[in-house]
Amino acid sequence: MAEAAKRSGMAAEINTNGLRKPVAEAYPSPKLLDRFKQAGVPVTTATDAHSADRVAERGDDVRTLLSDVGYESLRAYSARIGRDVHI
Repeated sequence: MAEAAKRSGMAAEINTNGLRKPVAEAYPSPKLLDRFKQAGVPVTTATDAHSADRVAERGDDVRTLLSDVGYESLRAYSARIGRDVHI
């Protein structure tokens, strides 16, 4: 999956919704996130926010997860053009 994402130019989405569920971890799992990092796949974030008070929920947890794996930037998009933003 990581190699296919790299070849296609995709970014992996870190989603914190799983932290509120029985799985108690962000999606993708830390192990898969590490595979994305090793393959050179950039990451972006999401919270599955369905209300304004949940936007950027668990941001500190995501920052720690990304740092633990070795990511130093997020991929941001505007008009479908990606750019890296330092964490």
